[in-house]
Amino acid sequence: MIWRWHRASGRLFVRTTDWRRSEDRVPPAVCRPGKPDPFGGERLQLRACRRSRSAQRECGPDRSPGEAEPPWTGPARDGRWKTRGGMHPDLARIISELRAAEERARELAEESSEAGWQERPEASEWSAAECVAHLNLTSEAYLPLLEEGLNRARADGGPSPSRFRRDPFGWMLGKATGPGGRIKMKTAAAFVPGATVPREEVIREFSRLQGQVIDVIERADGLALQRVKVTSPFDPRAKYSLYSALMLIPAHQQRHLRQAERALSRVKV
Repeated sequence: MIWRWHRASGRLFVRTTDWRRSEDRVPPAVCRPGKPDPFGGERLQLRACRRSRSAQRECGPDRSPGEAEPPWTGPARDGRWKTRGGMHPDLARIISELRAAEERARELAEESSEAGWQERPEASEWSAAECVAHLNLTSEAYLPLLEEGLNRARADGGPSPSRFRRDPFGWMLGKATGPGGRIKMKTAAAFVPGATVPREEVIREFSRLQGQVIDVIERADGLALQRVKVTSPFDPRAKYSLYSALMLIPAHQQRHLRQAERALSRVKV
């Protein structure tokens, strides 16, 4: 069997003396017996190797019609990209990071004593309890802004892109406030934790707020989050996209959970 490219027709051909034998070797989904070979002899004319996504979902390369459709990742019928769970992969990634942060906070609380959880490594530094309490205050401030942005995104309409991108200011802020950021910024008074709260209560509140943020993200699936601007709860002069705001929350949590981990490693209790 010889593979030849015919420039005039722009098609790929299989030359053979007996096309029936070649048909047994080439999947019928990609070839069919055709017209006389322009190079002489009988041949098979290959169909397009790259079929449409809808055709792949309908039958698939290794399935016959009527078989169950396996989980897949790719553009759905409405043009949006889907994960195996049916959500946009960028949003599913944020939810995964939020759940990982919740699990990490719970592990830190379980691995420490109540006294160590509340103790500051230095007088000018936060304790692990204050780090998580600060994250609770941040989530409480973000939630109404996220709800407002979600309502505006739903009213504006428009599908979500195949890939979300942060706006420039949201990207820079994410780099500055994320776990790898080295820039120290003074915390606004409204986000400085006050009186100490028992460890179990802080973690329970953290889990509750994480669930509310995840609920917002799940309801935001399919919306054009990159088009809606929200105001930062830390500085009313700062505005960035709703998607950037969703990206900032888990990044900010990772930074302060690392701070809590360092604080626990330095206390004597």
